[in-house]
Amino acid sequence: MLLQYLLLYKEMSYAMNSGDIGRVETLFSAWIYLFRATGKHKHATQIIKFLTDVHFVYPEGLQRAIQYNMLVNPTGKPNAFHGVDWVVGLLNLFTRVSKAVLLILLV
Repeated sequence: MLLQYLLLYKEMSYAMNSGDIGRVETLFSAWIYLFRATGKHKHATQIIKFLTDVHFVYPEGLQRAIQYNMLVNPTGKPNAFHGVDWVVGLLNLFTRVSKAVLLILLV
């Protein structure tokens, strides 16, 4: 079972790095069961709500916009996609560091 879970993690990592949104959404169903089995019901519920909203509630244009912007590739290199929250966190770090360096230089 451990090898099966590790393979699922590896497949999810590869799908996210390559920017394959369809495969990521397909793998969400397996992760929902894992989250529920480990007591992470809030994560499972939010994934189900997200998938339901994207595929059945939102209009067609908004569905595509959300799907195409779940992962971004800031460097443009192949297999270098990241989640949007990761990129926003990195930009916040750069902003803090640059402000700290500026304050040090001004003092």
